[in-house]
This record gives sequence, C-alpha cells and structure tokens, in this order.
Amino acid sequence: MSSHVNKLTKEELRCSNASRLWKGLSGIWGVIKDGLCWSVQDGTATDFWNDYWLDGEGKLASMCAADSHTMPATVASMVAANGGWNWNQLCQWLPADALAATAAIKPPRPDAGADVPGWRWENNRTFSVRSAYKALTADTTTPLVPISTDNTNCWSRIWKLQVQQRVRVFLWLVLHQRIMTNVERKRRHLAISDVCASCQSEAETIIHVLRDCP
Repeated sequence: MSSHVNKLTKEELRCSNASRLWKGLSGIWGVIKDGLCWSVQDGTATDFWNDYWLDGEGKLASMCAADSHTMPATVASMVAANGGWNWNQLCQWLPADALAATAAIKPPRPDAGADVPGWRWENNRTFSVRSAYKALTADTTTPLVPISTDNTNCWSRIWKLQVQQRVRVFLWLVLHQRIMTNVERKRRHLAISDVCASCQSEAETIIHVLRDCP
C-alpha cells in the first residue's frame, strides 16, 4: 500500500463518475504528494533522492554533490552488505549535514515491515486541513516548516491580520526564521558566501534584510 501511494499519479486518480471531493483531490494530488514524508522501515517504498524522509532536511536530490540522483534509488538500496549505511557511496554524494541526519536514522531492514507515509507539515505526521491549506496558498519557492503547537497562538494572531494572504504567510515564515537569505542558502550548501548582496558588508540574515541593511 505504501509503495502504491508513492507511485500514484493525477491521471490514475481521475475517473468520470468520481465525486466532486475525489475530483478535487486528484486536481491537487501533486501538492498532496509533495506533503508526504516517510518513516523508513524496510526502505523499499521510499525514494532516497526525491522523497522527504530525513528529519530537518529536504529532498536529497537538491543537495547532492553528484549526478547520481538522476538514477532511481530506494533507501533500501543505500544499505551495505553488513546492514549499515553504505558510507563509501554516501560520503561522495551528500554534504555533512545530510550525512549527520542519515547517521541518526537506523538503516532499513528487510524484516521491518513497509515504509509508513505521513504528513510532513504537522509534527504528529497526521493530515490536517489547516496545514494543507497553508501548503496550497504559500509561495512554492519558499520552504514551509511543520506547524508546532507552541506556535499556534502566533499563527492565530497573524491569521487575523487584515492583509493579503501572502503577507500573512510571509510574516509567519519570518517569525519562524524560514526566509531564504544568503545565510540559509550557505547553510544548505546552495551558496558559497552568506554576505548581503546589497551592502556587501554583513551576513544576510532575516533581520539584516528587513531592518539593518543600509
């Protein structure tokens, strides 16, 4: 079942006599599928490069140091003969933070059962309309973060502001330190320097962009 969920396409979900709800889900299946994260068990249903399965990390295809991600690979295929991670391969492809995140997860085992899908925008991995709506309305170029119960009051205050939806989402991302500044780009190994491109004098943090940059 887990493997089937991961391979479903919009076309497979469509049928002429489906309910309006089902037709609506098929229309946004790409967004729903992108919201899936995987708890790795036997590792056979989880795409090593293109699925979300490492806590705190994005898709590994966006941060690997080689073209190996163009070849299909499951998480199970990255296990060595001794049952541990195949570090000889992984150290050639992944940056240090991704290697550390991988080391924190037990390698999949054939007898561990099927990989389990969850909803990555909630800490408890359970789907909610609130987080799905946020995923649909947010700027897709800006990374989202899971909603925490500690931040519920903050989000509620932002939600009540009489401004455009994109402004609410932007404020929420600012308060959660999720704006893609040069500091964040460098942390993700997407840039060499974290210096502000405008003033060329300080690191481009969120507070620098919004307040301190001359």
